[in-house]
Amino acid sequence: MSDQRAGWLLVIVSAALGAVVCLMAYAEVARGVLESAANAGEAAIALLLAVAPGILMIVALDVIAFVIGKELRIRIVAAAVPVLTIVGAVVVGGIAAERTDPPASAYWAAAGYDLGPFDCAALNSETDVEIQAALDALDHGPVEISYAADDSCAAVLPVAPAMAIGSYVPQLEREGWTIVQIDSTWLQAERSGYAFWVVDCWPDPTRSAVVIFADRYRYGISCPESSR
Repeated sequence: MSDQRAGWLLVIVSAALGAVVCLMAYAEVARGVLESAANAGEAAIALLLAVAPGILMIVALDVIAFVIGKELRIRIVAAAVPVLTIVGAVVVGGIAAERTDPPASAYWAAAGYDLGPFDCAALNSETDVEIQAALDALDHGPVEISYAADDSCAAVLPVAPAMAIGSYVPQLEREGWTIVQIDSTWLQAERSGYAFWVVDCWPDPTRSAVVIFADRYRYGISCPESSR
């Protein structure tokens, strides 16, 4: 096989591997690789680190193609494929991140939020006004907001689930919420197309997670490690 053909073959293989890396980026986001990212920059770094083995393979193939391929076109394509792969992985990962429920940007909006009021609208101006109004009608005490999306908001309370539930039940009933399910570690209430949940932050029995969302969506609740 001539050096030119070998160069083109390596470039084609690396381009195909680049498409695989982009699919890997989508899959890594679905697996939650961005959950600890505090902003888009950290998310991009975390994503690229997750697919780094594939990117390194592409770079190696294209370096070989660049060296053995004497044709200018081969060298241009060989130099472009790794760059396009990195850009493609970040773009695909970003699309995947915004398609998760809630989107990654909802977590970034609340990144670094210390204990304070349950004010999701202050973190995300797109938060549903009905959601914020419902939160404002309840006494939560200081909370650590986990994420603030346009159609949901979640926070962690520094109290045990039984204490949080005991406090919320009379308030929710006063505000017209219907208690759908309740026990010592779980509260589910609904009103006018919205749902309000309180659950335990397992394995930490001293904290509770609270989420309010449009009932047509079903979001999970995570309890990040406390920074305090």
